[in-house]
Amino acid sequence: MSAGGPRSRPRASGIPERRALALLILSAWLLYVACFNTYQVPNNDFFRFRENALAYLNLTLPESVKRLPVFSLLIGVMSLIMPGPHPILLAAQVLNVLLAPVVLWFIHRTAREFTGPKTSLVVTALSASHWMMFHAAAQPLLELTLLSLVLATVVLALRGTRWAYVTAAAASLTRYEAAALIPALVLQDWLRTTGPRRLRSLLWGAASAAGLGLWMAHSVLRSAAVNPYVEEIIRDRGNLLAFVGGSLRLATDFLPGAVVEGARWHRVVLAGALVLAGAGWLLLLRRHRARLTVLLGFLGAYTVIHTLFPTYVSRYTFPILWGIYLGAGAAVAAFLSRLRKLPAGPTLRRAGAAAVWVVVCLILGAQTSFSVQAMHNEHFKTNRAQFRLVGEWYREVATDEDRMLTAHWRVVSYYSGLPEPQFLAMEDLRLSTVEALLQALREGGVTYVVWDNAIRDLKHAPSRREAALVARLRDLIELAPNDLEPVRRFSLGRQEAIVYRFVEP
Repeated sequence: MSAGGPRSRPRASGIPERRALALLILSAWLLYVACFNTYQVPNNDFFRFRENALAYLNLTLPESVKRLPVFSLLIGVMSLIMPGPHPILLAAQVLNVLLAPVVLWFIHRTAREFTGPKTSLVVTALSASHWMMFHAAAQPLLELTLLSLVLATVVLALRGTRWAYVTAAAASLTRYEAAALIPALVLQDWLRTTGPRRLRSLLWGAASAAGLGLWMAHSVLRSAAVNPYVEEIIRDRGNLLAFVGGSLRLATDFLPGAVVEGARWHRVVLAGALVLAGAGWLLLLRRHRARLTVLLGFLGAYTVIHTLFPTYVSRYTFPILWGIYLGAGAAVAAFLSRLRKLPAGPTLRRAGAAAVWVVVCLILGAQTSFSVQAMHNEHFKTNRAQFRLVGEWYREVATDEDRMLTAHWRVVSYYSGLPEPQFLAMEDLRLSTVEALLQALREGGVTYVVWDNAIRDLKHAPSRREAALVARLRDLIELAPNDLEPVRRFSLGRQEAIVYRFVEP
C-alpha cells in the first residue's frame, strides 16, 4: 500500500496538467489550421527545396548542394499522394501543419524535465502563441522539421536510449547546425559511462555523422570548393548584436511595436529579457548540469554559428526562441519559490504568483492577437504576389524565343510553368553601368524586363550587390526610355511590378 500510494498521487496530479496541455495544443493547432494556405506566394527558399525534391523523385542528386536532403525528401515523397496542380507545395504545407502540435508537445516534454508543470505549460503557451510559430506552421519551410528532430533527440537522450543518435543523424541532414547534437550525445555518454561503453558511444557517434560526412564530401566535389554556407561565413563577417539582439527582440514581440522601438523602452525590454533568460539558464545549469549537455550543445552551437553567419533573419532565431522562454520561466519560478522563505512568505508568494499570472495572460493574449492579425493582414498574405501575377500573365503570352529578366525569377517561373532557360536572374549579373546592363540584355536574348518597387530604399537592400543592380535597372528605365516599352502593370496594395518589353537599339 505504501508503494501504491506515492504512484497514484503523481498520476492524479498529472491529469489536470495533461488536460491543460491537450487543450493548449488543440487550440493552437486549430488556429494554425485556420491559417492554412494563407500566403499567396511561398517563401523564396521553398522553390529551391522543390527543385531538390524533384531531383530526388527522379532518383538523381540535386544540382545545388547548399540545402541538406531530409526536408526535400519528405515533401517529395509526400507529394506523391497530394492532389492539385502544386503537389510539392501542398505536401510541405500539410507536413508543417501536422508537425506543429508535435513540436509543441516536445517543447513541453523538454521543459518539464527541468521545470515544474506550470512553468512548462507557460513556456509551451508562449511558444505556441508567437507569430513565428504561426509563420512556421503556414510556410513550406524546414524549421518545424528541424525543431521536431532536435527536440526528439534531446528527449531521447534524457531517457538514455540509442535512438537519440538516429534522430540526431536525421537532424544533421536537415540543417547543418544540428550536427552539434552528435558530439554532445557522445560527451553525455562519456560523462555517464566508463570502459567499453564509451567506445560504443564513439562508434554510434561516427555512424550518425556518416551521412553528413558523405554529403559534405559530395558538396566539396560538386562545388570544387568548401560548402556554400561555410564559404559565406569565411567571406563575410557575422554580427554578434544582430543575432543575439534579434533573438531577444523576437522573444519580446508581444509588446506593441511603437513601445519596443522607442530607444529607452527598447533597451529596458531587451535588458530585462536578457537578465531573466540568463539568470534562468544559470540556475538550470546549477541544478541540471549533467542532463543539459545535449540541449546546451545544440543551443550554444546554434547561437555561435548564427553569430558568425553574416545574415540575420527572424526564422533563423525560431529554433532557439522557446529556450529563451524556458530560461525566463525558470528564473521567475525560482523567484516565486524564494518568496516563501521571507516573513509573511505565503502571502507574498500568492501575491507574486497572481501578478506573474496576470502578466503571462496579458502576454499570451497580446501575442495571440498579434499573430492572428499578422497572418490575416493583406500585405502579409500577398507579399510578392505581384510576381505570381506576372508569371500567370507570362504563361499566356510567352513564346519559345522570349526571355525575362527579373529579381524573382523562381516565383515567376513556378507560376508560369516555363523552364529556367526562359529567365535571366538579376542575381547572376555583376554590372556597374547602364551600358553594361544593356549589353547583358542583348547578349542574353532578353525580351522582357520586370521592375518592382519591393526595395524602396536602396540602403535596405539585402546586399550591396543587389542594391547596385536595382540602381542600374532604375537608371536604365530613367535614362534609356526608348529601349524599354511598358507592357503591363501589376499592383497589389503598395506592391507593384511593371513589365517592360526590351527593344534593342
